Amino acid sequence: MRFRSNYNTSAARWESIGLYLLRVGLAFSILINVIFRGESNQTTSARLWELNKKYNFKGYVLVDFIAKKTFGDELHCLKAWINWRLIKHTLHVSGHKIW
Repeated sequence: MRFRSNYNTSAARWESIGLYLLRVGLAFSILINVIFRGESNQTTSARLWELNKKYNFKGYVLVDFIAKKTFGDELHCLKAWINWRLIKHTLHVSGHKIW
C-alpha cells in the first residue's frame, strides 16, 4: 500500500479541525459565562464588555490584549458584545423566545 500525500486533503482536514476547535472554544466561553450567572448565549468576552459599560470593570483589557496578540483582533470584546446584542435584538423582534 502506497502512502499518498495530497496537500488539498491535508489542508481541508486542518481547516475543519480549526473550525471544530473554534466552535468548542465558543461553547466553552458561553458555558463559563452561564456558570457565573451571565445571560444565555452570551460569550465571556461580550459579558466583560457589558460589565465595563455598567460598572467600569476593566477585565476586558486582558482578553482584548490576548486576542490582539494571538489573532490580530482589535476590540475583540466590543465586537463580541455588538454581535451578541444584534442577535438578541433580532430574535426578540422576530418573536423567538430564547432569552
